[in-house]
Amino acid sequence: MLCKNHLLGGHFDDKVCFFTLKKNKPINDKKDLLSLKRIGIIRGGAEEIILKDLNLTKSIDESNTHQSLIQKLFAERLDAILLGSLTANLLWHNNGYPQDQLQCGRPYTYNSQFIAASLSSDNEFIKTISIAMENFKKTPDYINILQKYEIKDINKIKTIQEEIKK
Repeated sequence: MLCKNHLLGGHFDDKVCFFTLKKNKPINDKKDLLSLKRIGIIRGGAEEIILKDLNLTKSIDESNTHQSLIQKLFAERLDAILLGSLTANLLWHNNGYPQDQLQCGRPYTYNSQFIAASLSSDNEFIKTISIAMENFKKTPDYINILQKYEIKDINKIKTIQEEIKK
């Protein structure tokens, strides 16, 4: 894949989960996935490939926006939605839904999030930002941000995807 930006130091991994309402069972393994009847995904997104690989095509309910997925889950028109944690939690919060009603079981996979600069950025700017990001990652503030938004070290949590591939 051709990168159209300079990737700068400092990235984190956002867990991708099958989010469910708290009153329902969290999705922690393939058996849990197979019990779902309606799984919400973004139309034309990579999630469709994931569900096809898991033979869950009959369970797919496509939406055009992340917002509609969140609303359908809250209204119990979906059993689960497959979404990145940062997006799901932000939209859940912005809709005013009680945070304690949304749950993510074991992550399915992770999306790496990077800080990037335009290819037209000069080298001094890129170097300065990269050093600043690496230095920030060594501070308690960085750790606090990761903890606040439940961003985990991907090497510590075995994902559902890894389990299925065995």
